[in-house]
Amino acid sequence: MEKLVGEMLTSRVIRPSVNPYSSPILLVKKKDELFDELSGAPLFTKIDLKSDYHQIRMAEEDVKKTAFRTHKGLYEFSVMPFGLTNAPATFQSLMNAIFKPYLRSFGKTRVDYLGHVITGNGAEVDPEKIRLIAEWPKPTNVWETRGFLGVTGYYHKFVHQYGAIVALLTQLLKKGSFKWSEEANEAFEKLKKAMMSLPVLALPNFDQPFEIETNASGFGIGAVLIQAKRPIAFYSHTLAMRDKGRPVYERELMAVVLAVQRRRPYLLGAKFIVRTDQKSLKFLLEQRVIQPQY
Repeated sequence: MEKLVGEMLTSRVIRPSVNPYSSPILLVKKKDELFDELSGAPLFTKIDLKSDYHQIRMAEEDVKKTAFRTHKGLYEFSVMPFGLTNAPATFQSLMNAIFKPYLRSFGKTRVDYLGHVITGNGAEVDPEKIRLIAEWPKPTNVWETRGFLGVTGYYHKFVHQYGAIVALLTQLLKKGSFKWSEEANEAFEKLKKAMMSLPVLALPNFDQPFEIETNASGFGIGAVLIQAKRPIAFYSHTLAMRDKGRPVYERELMAVVLAVQRRRPYLLGAKFIVRTDQKSLKFLLEQRVIQPQY
């Protein structure tokens, strides 16, 4: 909080205030992916604006209404802050006025976005990133291993059973545990191979029903969110030692629960289908008492 306020003071986005107004402040994590809003769009435009709302100056008579308090004091915005009720409409109106004459050159059927390629068919990994991963040399220490997992982990939702594949490599990150073995090398090559054949993920359509397919093994669980027989996102989770010894039906149930929790923004308030190969799970609906374990 202090760092952010200091940066905004330095850049003159805010200034000290003595106005009688004061609103509570709320930090919101930036959203790096807007894929969920792109379904059905035939054309795309990418514009890089730093703190876009801050490009619009507040009317001087309204500055006092933006005042907020921290433990360091009272401040007010000299530019339009995020969170105002009419901020999105104001910004959109300005963008329409500025860019309307150039829309023909803006509309594209394919656009690069945050390491992905977005088309009307869905989202895929940027080929340049795939090339980078394909040429990644064998790690020789913890830092190089962490760097490799950082790059591939960014695209984990494209990889079926990602958690199971990287489980051994993740173990190498523990203090004093780095020892490159034949098994580690096999996992490294397997992950690189998986990254070479990634699917194109469908963009979610919230007017259509979703499906979740789950599975569990002795070392991990996996799931995929599906719509119209196309994957939207994969999910995997390596089981802790205490969970590996659970009965099969409990691990299968755990896969369902964790998958639904993981994809909660898609499924909340909607009907969806869960597909699992553990037939006994359907009998849980008939039980009167269930132990809350997950």
